[in-house]
Amino acid sequence: KPVVDRILSAVLHGIYAGDAWQLSAKSLFTTAWRDEANAGSIFAGMLRSRADGVEVTKREAEYLKEMKGFQWDDLLRATLRDSTVFTFRDGLGMLVDRMTRYLVQDGRVEFKTSTPVEDMSLSEDRSSIRITSKEGPAEYAHAISSLSPGHLNLASKKSGTTALVPAIPSVTVMTVNLYYRTPDLNPPGFGYVIPLATPFENNPERALGVVFDTAYSPSAQDLDQNNWQITNVEELKEARENGQLINVNDFAWYNMPERPVIQDDVKERGTKLTVMLGGHWWNDWPVYPDEQEGLALAKGVVERHLGIKEEPEVYSVNLQKDCIPQYTVGHESRLKTAHSNISQRFQGRLRVAGSWMNGVGVNDCLRSAYEVVKALKTGRDGTGLEHVGTNEYVRLKAVKAGQKAEE
Repeated sequence: KPVVDRILSAVLHGIYAGDAWQLSAKSLFTTAWRDEANAGSIFAGMLRSRADGVEVTKREAEYLKEMKGFQWDDLLRATLRDSTVFTFRDGLGMLVDRMTRYLVQDGRVEFKTSTPVEDMSLSEDRSSIRITSKEGPAEYAHAISSLSPGHLNLASKKSGTTALVPAIPSVTVMTVNLYYRTPDLNPPGFGYVIPLATPFENNPERALGVVFDTAYSPSAQDLDQNNWQITNVEELKEARENGQLINVNDFAWYNMPERPVIQDDVKERGTKLTVMLGGHWWNDWPVYPDEQEGLALAKGVVERHLGIKEEPEVYSVNLQKDCIPQYTVGHESRLKTAHSNISQRFQGRLRVAGSWMNGVGVNDCLRSAYEVVKALKTGRDGTGLEHVGTNEYVRLKAVKAGQKAEE
């Protein structure tokens, strides 16, 4: 119990904003859960993996094999090899913006914004799926839904007497971004998360953690003028070996040979922090804090924990309702039921992807979408959930010097 309350709960606050005692170990820590069940303990499972190879699902092994042949940009591969965090110049929204721009320019994709789906049903001859919006009904060979379970159930409620996806709870998180003119108000590091064991008087605001934004986003002071003159992979590798690419603050840039473009290209840099509030702590709250209340809560957190009494120069308060699905105990069973319902009701015409099945991160969502599209492209039946609960495992061993991967 102390390990969960003092350590694991903090980690889960940072990722899922959830209660460690309600979340499913089987769904979140699958390998550790399986090792304990099969080998008697997590440590014994680790020893076996070291001796016999890491055990992964057959699906995961196939994915790794596919990615082996992926045509990586050599410069990007070399840049990211030792990196644990990467950022975009204009923030994470830049990823969506660039994808949208690419698809619009492609000419084969049409975006219909502000057009909620009102109903989904299988066509009478079962050869297509009918999607109804304010523009009227339209039929398609296939549909991929990235809606949350609740919204998917609303959109499909006319097609069946029961919910398409069993209820999957979610939590609401408020983020408060604070900017101070004074630099280096926070200690070194990425930030911190707050465990369940923290006494109420040390966290009455019910904060989940604080991120030190200026710690992982480079500034003009972090630039090494030699970095952006490198133009090819060999020079990049040589620079890395000589300590030139990664400067004293451990920042590296991919946009070569251009001068590194940064988020905070200013002469005098201040301090940026993001305070995360709510999550499971707010599950029973009938009303959430408004903007000024959220700001006051965040200021209270950083004053108590970091000693920051300075008034922020700029702030931004954002409330994201039901933004993170919770993989509570029984999550796998609910996904299996969802797979069965979708398969029976839509006969392969509807597939699902998103953050409520195999992870809540950006990479998890991209992987989910990739798997669905790959299945469609290869003509494989499925719902996007057909892999849930698989018992097909293989062991992967590290390749020894001079040995081929196939061996």
